[in-house]
Amino acid sequence: MSALTEETVLQRTKCKELEHVRKLNIWGIGIKDVSVFRRMPNLEIASCSVNNISTLADFAHCPHLQELYIRKNEITDLAEISFLKNLHELSNLWLLDNPCSSHNNYRLTVLKHLPHLQKLDNVAVSKEELKLAAEKGDDLPLQSSKTESSSVVEPPLDASLGDRCIEESSFSTPNLEKDQKAASRGVKDQYRKVSSADEVEEEDTNLLNESRGHMLQNNHQNTNRQSSRIFDALILLIEELNREELIAIREAVGRRIADLT
Repeated sequence: MSALTEETVLQRTKCKELEHVRKLNIWGIGIKDVSVFRRMPNLEIASCSVNNISTLADFAHCPHLQELYIRKNEITDLAEISFLKNLHELSNLWLLDNPCSSHNNYRLTVLKHLPHLQKLDNVAVSKEELKLAAEKGDDLPLQSSKTESSSVVEPPLDASLGDRCIEESSFSTPNLEKDQKAASRGVKDQYRKVSSADEVEEEDTNLLNESRGHMLQNNHQNTNRQSSRIFDALILLIEELNREELIAIREAVGRRIADLT
């Protein structure tokens, strides 16, 4: 899949229209063309890490974007951050592991041009750092937000989609009918692909949430059996994680507990 389509977005978010989408997770699905983002003016959180995206131009059309996770893509020119300059609600940007992050003065340059950020690459931004960035950050050529988008043929909106917009992304879950060992391997493989808190939070917290939703649709006996498998798989997984990964999981769990209280 090289182009993100309207159909894919609506299927993942369970929204009826693109303008209703507020959260979208397309982590690791091989996307290159995300010009459909230009039709999502109310998007607030986008998890786009581990893809083949080469420009930030399309995100300039998301004025309410607050969090953008775009690690491990193909953004080579650091000047691409100019497309984000007018996104004044953007507070959290994860751009690390793109070719542009090898820029000698990368962090200070990004902060010079995006001083509204509160966190860059999962590291909090201080007032002192912003002051230093204003003095030491490199100047970059401005990019035009009117660059021509790639030509993408969008499928027609499916009228059978539900009328209610569910502001949660829907993600694939592990096959809960596999035995405990297979389930453990599946979850373990997913964690090995994730080396940062944004994927842990966006991918794996939602993975558990969707598993929970799936189990509620079955009878009580199946629910208990499936819950037990997931729990056992996670317990086995914990033994394989390093300190950094465990801290990321602890933070995600803490946020989830706070949401439930």
